[in-house]
Amino acid sequence: RPIWLTRAGAGAPESKGSDGSDRTSSLSKQGQQFAQRLANFVKTRAGCYWERSRKPEEATQVFTSTMPRAVSSALCVDLQPDQQSALNPIDKGVLGVGWWDVECEDDVPPWNEMKKRHPDLFQEFEVDPLNWQFPGGERYVDMVKRLESVLIDVEMCTHPVLIVSHITTLQVLLSYFK
Repeated sequence: RPIWLTRAGAGAPESKGSDGSDRTSSLSKQGQQFAQRLANFVKTRAGCYWERSRKPEEATQVFTSTMPRAVSSALCVDLQPDQQSALNPIDKGVLGVGWWDVECEDDVPPWNEMKKRHPDLFQEFEVDPLNWQFPGGERYVDMVKRLESVLIDVEMCTHPVLIVSHITTLQVLLSYFK
């Protein structure tokens, strides 16, 4: 069965919080277009899967983080997403407020920016990235542990699965599925 991992659609700049965070932001026009394209992709690919498998068609299981953009990105699929806080991005604590948001522009977290702004912390991070703790936040190993329940749910699914989440979370999920 297919398992699709995707980031939440782009957020609207005007809906960011006062600290610059987009944890509560809604989808921008571009994000809404992405959500529609995602729905079309899932419908087409799921249809192909069911046709090839010659099994009766079942609904795609959709999991999202609890962040509004992730939920909104999945709503166009016409299925009620299973919102799971375990799929929320890594808690960066006090690090990055105003510059390292829930999402980043690239497909990797902004490590180069962290290296410039917090060279001492970055050096500690490089020694043991899995166990290094964001000041006042989580370690990647904490996120791995909280994702175990989601992975069990996904592994138990016998039909297509869509997961809409955030870059740090998707990196961990991708490492599991590879």
